[in-house]
Amino acid sequence: SSGINAEYGKATELTNFLAAFLFTIKLNTNLNKQQTTMSKEYHGSCHCGGVKFSVALDFSNGVNACNCSFCHKTNLLTIFAKPANSFKLLEGKDLLGEYTFGSKKSPHYFCKVCGVQLYDSGNNPALGGEFYGIVASTIDDIDLNGLKVTHVDGKNNTWAPYKSTTL
Repeated sequence: SSGINAEYGKATELTNFLAAFLFTIKLNTNLNKQQTTMSKEYHGSCHCGGVKFSVALDFSNGVNACNCSFCHKTNLLTIFAKPANSFKLLEGKDLLGEYTFGSKKSPHYFCKVCGVQLYDSGNNPALGGEFYGIVASTIDDIDLNGLKVTHVDGKNNTWAPYKSTTL
């Protein structure tokens, strides 16, 4: 019985690895496409308007919903800014608060005045290297209705998609 459980565990690990690997290939393909074809400059801000930014994004692939503990509690939808230098903080650097958890490798930034979560940043090979994860609802000049939502498994750090829905 323990031999069967061990083999099942190895098979599950391999399945998770392959799912994450294939998702990484798909995500990197989408991110590379985003860098060259469909990116457009958008403007974003917090609720009080104290923090403002511009960023080049490609919404043609929709947004992401992650099931990690933070995203689950905050119900965030994100879109990745690639390359990372496509993000520019225009106003409010002194108003930004920073929150980190878990590995402490991806700080999440929020406005200290109104509390709105704006973006996170980091470097994750599974996400194509350096990135900014922009909270989609902070983009001022886009209607999110009708966008595809890809649900990804951040809870188990596989980042593999497990379902798609539409806003």
